[in-house]
Amino acid sequence: MALETGTHISDLNAANPVSTDGLAQADDHLRLIKSTIKASFPNITGAMNATQAELNVLDGITATTAELNILDGVTSTAAEINILDGVTSTTAELNILDGVTATAAEINILDGVTATATEINVLDGITATTAELNHMDGVTSNVQTQIDNVGGGLLDYAMYTSSGSIAVPSDCSKLVIKASGGGGGGGGRAIGNYAVQNGSNGGDTTVTQSTLGIAITAKGGLAGQGGTDPVAGKFQTDSTGGSVLSGGGSIGGNEGGHMGSVGGGSNGGPGSLVIKEVDNPSVQTISFTVGGGGSAGGTAQSAGVGGFVEFWFFG
Repeated sequence: MALETGTHISDLNAANPVSTDGLAQADDHLRLIKSTIKASFPNITGAMNATQAELNVLDGITATTAELNILDGVTSTAAEINILDGVTSTTAELNILDGVTATAAEINILDGVTATATEINVLDGITATTAELNHMDGVTSNVQTQIDNVGGGLLDYAMYTSSGSIAVPSDCSKLVIKASGGGGGGGGRAIGNYAVQNGSNGGDTTVTQSTLGIAITAKGGLAGQGGTDPVAGKFQTDSTGGSVLSGGGSIGGNEGGHMGSVGGGSNGGPGSLVIKEVDNPSVQTISFTVGGGGSAGGTAQSAGVGGFVEFWFFG
């Protein structure tokens, strides 16, 4: 009787025993089958419930045990893992996000920004407020250049807080005019009866001399308001006649009065400043009207500061 030798199932000869063999070695064949099965599956100590389809899932896997164990403890869904599909970033690049607390909306602020890091870093250390930066609104040329181009020495200087006129000196080679509108009056609520007390707008300041091409209007600041939702006085943006610094002139009055559930008040807005340069002015008389400060809404608020006109005559 033919009897092969073997250790595992793959060593068995499916042709043994042949039909002409006797029964004397039948027990040897049975023992061989049992020994190869046990040697091939040494760790099977209970029922194997996996189907052939489930076992065939492993067909073609080349991963090591350590590599498969990476999945140990993973609770992500297939959809969550698929988020990584197509990602080409390195670990270092992904780690840039470590510690980021910005929202999508905050990050989207950068959408469309074309400035370089150097250009953005210009803002590093700036302590000016929005209102202070807005003083440059309307300036169309370098302020320092305007100052540098004033020319020779100062011949005369005059400042007015009321209306009048002034003559240009005969030896003047450059004239600089600074005109400010009055600040708006502060608003609020009356103490006791809570009555709304609105301030008034600051007055406009004008400077005119047609021969010299001077036609300045420096707008006054808007009034402060009182009420449940008071609107703060703002500067006006329609000043004309030179380089306009909206809100760069006389300050507005303070709010005041009753505060609480019925509301409060707001400060008056600042007047605007207009700067005008005239080269080689002829001897002419310049007329001007100075806008007053806006009145306060009541005794608990303050009026805006009045406007002014400055004349700088250089030789």
